[in-house]
Amino acid sequence: MRWQWLVAVVAAFVFVSGAPAVAEDSGGGGSPLDDWVISPDEDEVTVGGEEEIPGSGPGGSTGGGAGESTPTNPNVQYRWIEHPTPCRAPMSWYHQERRERVGGSWGPWESTGVQTTCIEPEDAPEDDEAEPTITPQMIRDSATLAAPRPDVSVEPATRTYVNVPTNFSAALGDTTRTVRILGRSVTLTFTPVSTTWAFGDGAGGSGDGIAGAAVGQTGAVEHAYRRGGSVSVTATRAFTVSAQVPGAGTITLDDPIEVTSDPYPLAVAEIQSIVTGVR
Repeated sequence: MRWQWLVAVVAAFVFVSGAPAVAEDSGGGGSPLDDWVISPDEDEVTVGGEEEIPGSGPGGSTGGGAGESTPTNPNVQYRWIEHPTPCRAPMSWYHQERRERVGGSWGPWESTGVQTTCIEPEDAPEDDEAEPTITPQMIRDSATLAAPRPDVSVEPATRTYVNVPTNFSAALGDTTRTVRILGRSVTLTFTPVSTTWAFGDGAGGSGDGIAGAAVGQTGAVEHAYRRGGSVSVTATRAFTVSAQVPGAGTITLDDPIEVTSDPYPLAVAEIQSIVTGVR
């Protein structure tokens, strides 16, 4: 094996299309969601308060838009929360929430991630707006954050030597993750396409590599550094992504996503021989 050989050598020498239409923002941008607080008695407000898909409320409540549209899901409600600040009066910005009814009981309100900028009162979201649609871009954004990051392994560990073949590998990890998009659970499946390496000295490689591989083993990712110093090694893995979306089936992204590992610090030392006892 590679590392038995390496030890011998060393011994010898000593890492939202669903967003409402908005007017041009002339009063400042939207505020981060962490900046707002909803009053417990805010449930009865109209525009900017609770908004239900017509016919979807408890007991068939129409929410002020009766007859204008047909609910896509009678067990789902949406509402808009108004945030007057930091907008310049009379403008406000709005944040959308969603909840589901399971077994006759309504669950908690959760953010859909959809919000407006500062808009005039006449441009406020309406009660009969349709349910937001999960788009490929939303899936791509969530997949980029949730994708399994390559776990880099280097042999020998955190120190190697000039002109000694160094072995690299990257564990694959889970290939299925569940994320929340617009308040719905979406299952993402990641199919690995390729893995590329940056060895930190300007050289690169490709392949997943094999942990514990022998020198020259087929499928191993090897690199021999030509000078000493400190380098950072990274592996970048490309995935195709498909998403199981409730009510919409399977959506597959057209282009792969790429995820890069954390940098792996590696010290490259030099082996020097000392000749003694010359006669």
